[in-house]
Amino acid sequence: ALAAACMLSAVLLAACGGKQSSAAQWRASHPDPAGLTFDESAPGICALTPQFGDEAPAAIDYMDGRYIQKAKAAHPASAPGTEIATSADWKVSTAGGELFLLTPSALFTYQKTAGC
Repeated sequence: ALAAACMLSAVLLAACGGKQSSAAQWRASHPDPAGLTFDESAPGICALTPQFGDEAPAAIDYMDGRYIQKAKAAHPASAPGTEIATSADWKVSTAGGELFLLTPSALFTYQKTAGC
């Protein structure tokens, strides 16, 4: 199934061992904060989920799990939940088992996903 997905989608090139594209635009100005890792691509079939990889990480590794980008919303007044990290002008928070990335222009939601 993964081989078929690789043939159908250029998004999966990195997951399938193809060439990786150049670094995302956000990468140079947003280093990984202590305690988490920003991933430019999501692994395996989860690579299909992130739609805004050029604006924010496709996945975030935090504690014992990988959180995959699942939504983008308008910028709220403040980040939901408890702030756990910052990277330049980004704030990462956690609430209800999800991670949130607040950028100057939007709020990205990340869901913990097993098997990716």
